[in-house]
Amino acid sequence: MSDNFGPTVVLDASAALEVVLVREKAKMLSVFVEQADQIFAPELLLLECGNALGKYIIFGGLSQKQAEERLRDIPLFITDWEKLPAIYEAAFRLAVDQKISIYDACYLVIAIRQKGMLLSLDKKLNRVAAEMDISILH
Repeated sequence: MSDNFGPTVVLDASAALEVVLVREKAKMLSVFVEQADQIFAPELLLLECGNALGKYIIFGGLSQKQAEERLRDIPLFITDWEKLPAIYEAAFRLAVDQKISIYDACYLVIAIRQKGMLLSLDKKLNRVAAEMDISILH
């Protein structure tokens, strides 16, 4: 974990899914979520999580009812939703510059603008964030 954890967190899909699916790192992530004053996420978080939960239905592991319940839990964590029109241009430039997906770049743009800590289990995203001096949990 980075030493400069603050009260503002940017939650990505990997971390959100870990918490709602109560997987290995859910308890640790939940502590950061509970201690945060503000939790930001781009609106695309719900689409990314919905896509992943749909795969759990298709390939086994969750019923549709369970997946829908988990998806409904995700907005309960978020205090501030970032609208895509407000971040997509900066995210596009960052994605090209850092050779990452525009989806991942959205989380970084929010972390930069809000001076927040990125809460992610995505190794590549965390590496890029660290290179950009964005506070991360890893």
